[in-house]
Amino acid sequence: MTNENIEAENPNSIIVVGSEKNSSDKETFNNNNKKKIEGGIINKMFPGKKRYVILCASIIGLCSLFSNILTIGFGLRCMTKEFYHFEDFNVSLGIDIFEKIDFDSIDIDNVPKINFSFTTTTTQASIIPDFKFEIKTPSVGFNKETFKLMTDHPEIFQKILKTIVIEGSKLAVDLTAKALDPRKIDWTNLVNGFNLTNFDPSVVRQFKDFVSKHIDSLRHFEKDSNITYLRPPKVEDITIDKINWRGDVNGKIKIIDKLAPFTFLEYEKHLILGSVGFGVLLFFYPVCVLLKKLGVRKTITLCCLLSAFFIALFPIMAKLNIIGIIIIQILLGGCFSCTFPSLALITESWATLSEKNVFYSLLTLCFPLGAIIAYPFGGFYCSTTFGYELMFGSSSILTLITTIYFWVTYKNSPGESTLITVTEQRLIENGKPIDGRRKHNKEKIPIREIINNWQTLTLILLIIATFAIYNLIFNISPNYLFNDEENCNILTSLIYSILALTIFICSIYNDNKSEVIGKDLEPTKRIKILLLFTFLSIGLLISLLTFDWVILDSIKIILMFIIGICLSFNGATFIKCITEISRQYLYFISVLLQFGSGIGLIIIEIFFFIVGDINYIYLVVGILTIITGINGYLKLKYEAAQFTKVVDTRLPKGESELSKAIIKSEIEDTI
Repeated sequence: MTNENIEAENPNSIIVVGSEKNSSDKETFNNNNKKKIEGGIINKMFPGKKRYVILCASIIGLCSLFSNILTIGFGLRCMTKEFYHFEDFNVSLGIDIFEKIDFDSIDIDNVPKINFSFTTTTTQASIIPDFKFEIKTPSVGFNKETFKLMTDHPEIFQKILKTIVIEGSKLAVDLTAKALDPRKIDWTNLVNGFNLTNFDPSVVRQFKDFVSKHIDSLRHFEKDSNITYLRPPKVEDITIDKINWRGDVNGKIKIIDKLAPFTFLEYEKHLILGSVGFGVLLFFYPVCVLLKKLGVRKTITLCCLLSAFFIALFPIMAKLNIIGIIIIQILLGGCFSCTFPSLALITESWATLSEKNVFYSLLTLCFPLGAIIAYPFGGFYCSTTFGYELMFGSSSILTLITTIYFWVTYKNSPGESTLITVTEQRLIENGKPIDGRRKHNKEKIPIREIINNWQTLTLILLIIATFAIYNLIFNISPNYLFNDEENCNILTSLIYSILALTIFICSIYNDNKSEVIGKDLEPTKRIKILLLFTFLSIGLLISLLTFDWVILDSIKIILMFIIGICLSFNGATFIKCITEISRQYLYFISVLLQFGSGIGLIIIEIFFFIVGDINYIYLVVGILTIITGINGYLKLKYEAAQFTKVVDTRLPKGESELSKAIIKSEIEDTI
């Protein structure tokens, strides 16, 4: 009997001969299966390669585990969001405000000292005398309030003008690398006062402090509600536009319409976000044991169902206390800990020997896909009445949908799937150990050799850096970036969704077309150069985000997209090396990589508790990424590691029953 599948039958396939009855029954079975899929949409999408349907189902099933972790990151932003609007204010603090401000608190290096002497000149007659700033200049045209301040309090006026010139010079040096000449200042702009745009932050904060302390003297706003009705104003709520020489302050103040459901301190936020990494480290080994016992299909389904339940339970636990939130995060991390071991088992079961590298790297698309799922409607949900509850509820429902699809589509082996033809099954299993023989082969894993191998340690370090970057960009940064924009939650969710989509699309292309870049180079050299370039780029760009307060939001977005594109090359670099390095120990190496992902998800929070400033975290992660890239360039090789070349097997030899041929599957075609 000839199989009518369009794929050529592999000459190395094992053919099992059976009785005519069995042959007839199996022929009918195969024909029925073929009728089901012939001409269908799946056959058109994956002609002769139905194993890629299993690949897609696996990606969809696993992505929700990572998505629920990222949902917490944006959820904290939603939970701590206040509903507010801004209104203009004017408060008179009097001239004594200038006496209380410590203008000398700033110390600018490399700016020439300016001697402000108020010596009256006689070059021309005028009601308001001219003044000398090291050189003779005409009158600056101040009004009478200015003149009163400079005559009654010359030392204060001198400090103010000195600050204006020094800050202007500092700004000029930063922007043009050329100091500002005080003689070229347009003093007419100071007739009615000055603003604080270019002042040192310490001086600006002092002004805001005085405004907030005198807040009770502000007028009542619309609807007869005082700004202190819901909570006292903070320094961050006040924007000072201008101060005149009488001490009148004009600006904007945030009016709180609705308080945030929750208020977390900075260390509490990072404690919550870091607990998911602790959950991975706590549960990765028990989950791996469960995965071996139950199989991929049952284990992933169980983890996804638990993850859906925990994310739905999050709003309830949040109303209890922070301990409840941390427990939920730990459990979500435990559910996620099945990911990398599952990638290994899926690859071993469904990929042909020649496509294992691509298959494994494509399975890692579950990470950017999880980011895509986490963000699209987060900002919209936060703007609704139900807010964060709706966001977590929708994540739970979406997880259930993806889990059902995975359960229906995925099978643990090609022999169990009705999508797979006999020819494709033979192609998948060609050259692999037969299941029955594998069960009798109690192969001892060289654990010490694997852990001490530089190839393994390099892969773990690369995974740590990768998940630290994912955690920083998608879990932590949403709580700090784009906070000054109106409708910032909607804007943030949109930006991060597009960013994740960009990583996803670029990853698909890079995983399939990795040889396009440097195609004339030897594989190891090409991977090393590309790895070094991408990790150095990511490290430098993340380090630039350290200067968050001076970078425009548009520049931040551009930097993040460049980081995302560089991150998409992981599948074409070190992830592609995993199967080649590990060979028959792919599962054990993947377990170690899962451990590394847990470290990556918690290491940023550890750094935060050490340095205490989010801006320094960007610098630390940037340095870590650069070091990791350099180490990968020096140590990573696209070849089997030394520990794969010695096989310690207990498989019986000779003519014993265990040495005889074992039938692979009941679905096997017969002749």
